[in-house]
Amino acid sequence: MRFLALAIMSTIAVLPLRSPAQIQSKEEYPVCQTGHAFVGEVPNLPFTARVEEGLRRIGPDGKTVRVDDKPDSPAGLIVRDGNGRVIIASRITTTHAAEGDVSEWSETICDPARGTVTDLTYRVTEPSSGLRATSADGADAYIADGAEGTGLTRVQKGHSTRTFVCWHNVVEGRDNLGPEILDGIPAYRYRLTRTRREHSIHDVVLSDQLFLQLADTTWKRYPEVEDEIHLIGIHLGEPLPALFEIAPAVRAHVMTSP
Repeated sequence: MRFLALAIMSTIAVLPLRSPAQIQSKEEYPVCQTGHAFVGEVPNLPFTARVEEGLRRIGPDGKTVRVDDKPDSPAGLIVRDGNGRVIIASRITTTHAAEGDVSEWSETICDPARGTVTDLTYRVTEPSSGLRATSADGADAYIADGAEGTGLTRVQKGHSTRTFVCWHNVVEGRDNLGPEILDGIPAYRYRLTRTRREHSIHDVVLSDQLFLQLADTTWKRYPEVEDEIHLIGIHLGEPLPALFEIAPAVRAHVMTSP
């Protein structure tokens, strides 16, 4: 099994809020990005976090509650090691069969030292749901070694960690709603109103200290119901290096064109 065995700190560090001027660094690092994830490939800030998705209803007092009694659905995981390498894994589909749950996953591995991004898609049969949260501090997820799939390694291009500074700039169609605490991490929430859908609002919650997007919210019926993808169980600590190894049954190809 590929276990997320983690060397985790006993408590989550309390990170002080900093001004945009303090956030700027002499060095910039690339950003590992997928549809709902934005992670700076910053060294010496290792962590692991689970990704969940759920619908929220906004009450008259502004507080959010789940739309129903169902818990949020496991949607994936995000890991960064001390060298700045990042893994973003997301569940695509799950179907039920006699032999177990057949899940398809996508996985993105960003390696700042090599300057590459490896995109993987694989299929695995599991006896139960893919993400196992047996304990928040232990081996909380795994993917079987027998997973099959394909992959492509390409040269990384795109944003840098300076983007986290630029989010604080005042621009039309984006409001800084100020600081908040999400899963014990100081963060800022931004609301984007320049969306393609009429009456649609999009919220993004970012951590300047961890160079990490903590939540991505799309309002279904503003301001009543929102669909939120968020990180939970954020632990600071070094993951096993083996987690970044591609399963033997996965065929990965290297893109040679620029």
